[in-house]
Formats: sequence, structure tokens, C-alpha cells
Amino acid sequence: MRGKIMWFCLTCFLSVGSSQAQIRTTEAGLLPGQQLELEEFSVEFLGVTSDSRCPEQVTCIWPGEAKILLGISENGQYYEREVVIMGKRLVLTLIGDLEIHVLQLSPYPETATGIAPEAYCLSMALTLPEPI
Repeated sequence: MRGKIMWFCLTCFLSVGSSQAQIRTTEAGLLPGQQLELEEFSVEFLGVTSDSRCPEQVTCIWPGEAKILLGISENGQYYEREVVIMGKRLVLTLIGDLEIHVLQLSPYPETATGIAPEAYCLSMALTLPEPI
């Protein structure tokens, strides 16, 4: 399973810039320690700080949450931001004009056993509006 996840993350590590009317965007699947860049922004997936999402094979009262840590560089300034993912919901975080779209954190827990920190893959997209 871990090998499949690593293969998926490495093969889907595509940094596709698209120029649509009014926005610039790039998307990738990142392993811990990898980063995604767009213009003057760089966002690094530092890792998962906690993961209490309800496993697939379990009935839960609430969906649980995963907390991820992102390292963000903007014009030479660096700071870290923790982002909370509730269950399987998508997350949007705004940093000035930059939109960080957390698309998926995999693997999703299947049982109550833990996931190795290096096995996580974060799919995210960065979006900036076109300058006027």
C-alpha cells in the first residue's frame, strides 16, 4: 500500500501552470518536505501534526480531523501555518492574494492503526488573480 501511495505521489507530482482569464494556478501532489511554487510564493508540505479522521471501516460520531503544517515563503519572508482538514472536506486558505486549495490528504485511514509520517501525500493547488 505504501509503495502504491509513493508511486502515485511521485507520478502525480505535476506542476501544471494554467493561464485562464483572470487567474494563475498550479497544482501538485506533495510528499512531506516537497514544495509547490507560484510566482513569488512557495508552499512546502512540512507534514501531518495529527490525524484523527474517522477510518473507512469504522462508524464514528464525527468525521475527525487532520492537521497539516505548511511552510510558506513570500518575497523572502517565511512563516508556518497549520491547516485543519475535517474528514474528507476540501479546505481553502487565503494568504494575501494567494489561495491555497487543499484537495486531498492521502492515504485516508482505513483502520484505527496509524499512518507513517512519510507515507502521507498532500494534493493542493495554488491560485493567484491576474494583476490588473
